[in-house]
Amino acid sequence: MLPVMEHAGLTRLEFDDPAAGLMAYSVGGKITAEQAQEVFDAIQAAADAGRKLRLYYELHGFPTAEPSVFVEKLKHMGAIWRAVERMAIVGDQRWLGVYTKLMDPVTKPDLRHFGVEEREAARAWLAE
Repeated sequence: MLPVMEHAGLTRLEFDDPAAGLMAYSVGGKITAEQAQEVFDAIQAAADAGRKLRLYYELHGFPTAEPSVFVEKLKHMGAIWRAVERMAIVGDQRWLGVYTKLMDPVTKPDLRHFGVEEREAARAWLAE
């Protein structure tokens, strides 16, 4: 079972391995520009190398971000769309299920929502 990291921003999980095509983070509290830049840099590097990534995000609460994070995300959307092929969003917040159902058809990566008790299923789906 993964630890709950309240108000930690963006924290890499122990099974995070971008070189193997898997990025895994716990997200909660406020995401700083520095934390987000690390993610954007890894995605950009994968896109530049023609590698595909699968992302695992475990959300705690309703994360927020510094305004500059949204600007940087827009700058990196091309890389995100080229490199990210699947994203598992893990959390028990009811809005996550609605969000993934609405966003999956309009985004290039395949998005899926998993409840907290389905962490292993999320990891298995990413490994398929």
